[in-house]
Amino acid sequence: VSQSRYIPPHNYLKHSAPNSKNFQQITLKLLAAKDQYNNLIDSTEKTNPTYQKLKYNHHYISLKELQTKLKAQNQSFLEYFVGNEAVYAVSVTSDFVHLKKISLHSYLNTVNLYQKLLLEVQTSTTKKQFIQLKKVSYALYKHLFEPFHLPKGPVIVSHDNYFVSMASLLPDWRISDFLVKDYSFSYAYSANVYFKNTNRVSVGRTKLLGIAPVNFDERLNVAKLYNSDHTLENIQKKHFNGNLLTYHHATKANFKKEVADYDINQLFTHGKADSLGSVIYFQDS
Repeated sequence: VSQSRYIPPHNYLKHSAPNSKNFQQITLKLLAAKDQYNNLIDSTEKTNPTYQKLKYNHHYISLKELQTKLKAQNQSFLEYFVGNEAVYAVSVTSDFVHLKKISLHSYLNTVNLYQKLLLEVQTSTTKKQFIQLKKVSYALYKHLFEPFHLPKGPVIVSHDNYFVSMASLLPDWRISDFLVKDYSFSYAYSANVYFKNTNRVSVGRTKLLGIAPVNFDERLNVAKLYNSDHTLENIQKKHFNGNLLTYHHATKANFKKEVADYDINQLFTHGKADSLGSVIYFQDS
């Protein structure tokens, strides 16, 4: 498959004479594209009040406000900033604020190794590889989480540049008790963006769309996920209203048709990510 390299139109202008026909044609195309872009922005602001609110609301949440909001939900907040010489992390609870400095070299080496190992175990996993993954997970826990001594429960995490699934970290590499056992994590660009969305849905009798293919088309060559449909049924029964798509109903087309009508979407399926991109598997594709 041949691929052509994209060259921005304004780059062509550098090599065209201002009075040439080519220059005028490209200029008109650029103006038309800018008009389309501005129209899209205007349309988005009119049809999406949340977008407009986030764009024009310049109020920044204060530390006192943040602690009040965290206390109301029994939450903690954890944010990382990757600088040129070090990584800085700040944790906020309703009662305490802690700032820590983390070695940039150690942080980058550990995060990159962890992401590399996660990709490797998707294709083939040996006992030795899994033990190494657990040890690196433990090292990340020691760097990123343990120093803050956060109370068990919900934690809002704001990463910088590198995403780390905090739920997958291990307080003890010899025991497979991941942080998800005692903490629930949500991720946000910042505390300001997270709490600006006052229409955030709360967990309760919220509308849930559940997807569990269970058995996948043989062409996909992925393992069955036994009892995933029963797990979804139990989640729906105890916490949510909504709709479940299982077995042959759990298709990509059905998901795309239904997804916009629900507050929460829960997928019990396989996924894959590598240098070429990412994939989520449905029953048929």
